Amino acid sequence: SHQHGGSGHDEGRGLFDGIVGLILLIDLRRRTVSVPEEVTSETGLRVLGSWPETLVSGRQVSPSVDSVLSLWLRFLEGEGNRRALMVAPIAAEDPSRSAIGALAHSLANAGRNTLLRDLDLAQPALHRPLRLDNSVGVADVLRGEIDWKTAAVQWADSPLFVLPAGEGTQDALSALARGDAGAMLSDMKNEVDVVLVNAPPLLCGAEAAAIAHDVDAAILLVRRDESQMPQIVAARDQLAALGIPVAGVLFLGMHD
Repeated sequence: SHQHGGSGHDEGRGLFDGIVGLILLIDLRRRTVSVPEEVTSETGLRVLGSWPETLVSGRQVSPSVDSVLSLWLRFLEGEGNRRALMVAPIAAEDPSRSAIGALAHSLANAGRNTLLRDLDLAQPALHRPLRLDNSVGVADVLRGEIDWKTAAVQWADSPLFVLPAGEGTQDALSALARGDAGAMLSDMKNEVDVVLVNAPPLLCGAEAAAIAHDVDAAILLVRRDESQMPQIVAARDQLAALGIPVAGVLFLGMHD
């Protein structure tokens, strides 16, 4: 009889744990962002554009990019000298590096001399959707082995220049964490209209904070049904503590 009661107790406890786990899962799901309006209402950040899954998963530049470009250009014109912009995912690495590439491509198509540089040295991926060689890049510049102008690659005879991450050795990663990448930024801003910086995830290490010190504003990448509201708020607050304005949010993964 006693043994039967113990078994019943274990079953009851298992059922209770299962219910709690389900509640937590539902709560976690509820805290992910599903529509752009949630970002604005909860954080006060403006959404610069909402891009569909076709852009995120494909290589071609979607017309959806150009549909938000006029708003983007008006923002840049209103910012004056704020021409070095960091584009960063919040926490986990965003599976699409095509977003920042598409943004840079559209800026170049609009006649802006644009430099796109990849400062995610630990997990370089920007070169893949652009089909560029990653053997030489930012890491080599940080090690003093090459000048950034020599390392940058012009993209298809357009006014877009790309500086890939390169092979990220420990020396280069340490230099990035110290903020050494900022030393070349003023020179870059003198050479082009806009510098777009592909940054590592904001909440996953010190590198993004070091990079943020050198830029004029930041743009957050938020992904539908994956980015969580507490993380977006934490990223916003982290940038505010560094004195870096958040230009807005690019909302990725909307349905066509």
